[in-house]
Amino acid sequence: MLTDCTRRTWSSMIVDGRAWRFGAGEHLIDIAYFLVVIYSWLIVARAVLSWFPARPGSPVVAVNRILYTLTEPYLRIFRRLLPLARFGSVGLDLGALVGLVVLFIVMRVLAGL
Repeated sequence: MLTDCTRRTWSSMIVDGRAWRFGAGEHLIDIAYFLVVIYSWLIVARAVLSWFPARPGSPVVAVNRILYTLTEPYLRIFRRLLPLARFGSVGLDLGALVGLVVLFIVMRVLAGL
């Protein structure tokens, strides 16, 4: 949904609750916000796809490889800091969860600028 701001100026518009500004410096903030949102969805997609086994030769394997290549450098930071959570014989990697929380904080900061 696209509506004008309450001040009815062309310098800013509201799109789905997010203020999109049209000044010179604001473009960079909006682009950074958009990229952080896309990257968060890549992490979510990687986490969801990790729950399902992929057969060799399947297109899912190629998607998993691409997602791994794009998200692993960022998630590796949190895996080094957090040990693997053990629940009996099951290990739970909390790196993706903490990485998403950090990205959500970055999104809130960018939204406030």
